[in-house]
Amino acid sequence: MSIWTFTQNNRTIVLIILGVIVVCLLLPVLGFFACNALYPNPPRLEITYGEFPFRIEYEILGERFVIEDKDRPKYHGGIYHESRQSRLWAEQL
Repeated sequence: MSIWTFTQNNRTIVLIILGVIVVCLLLPVLGFFACNALYPNPPRLEITYGEFPFRIEYEILGERFVIEDKDRPKYHGGIYHESRQSRLWAEQL
């Protein structure tokens, strides 16, 4: 009898093993999507845009450099990451 010849008993064992592997691989993925579906998005912030001026002064080889600009963060929504609420901000100089 060849090793590749499956009897009814062998097929059952192979199907059980494949089923366990598929469940073990899909269960974390399904759990992740279920958690994201169950948790609501964090509430929208009242302040979604801001401007923060800054000044950086530094010296390299005796030459003095000054940078003056504004940081402009803008709110881009909220997500849940690793069961914690996070807010996404995009920054632009």
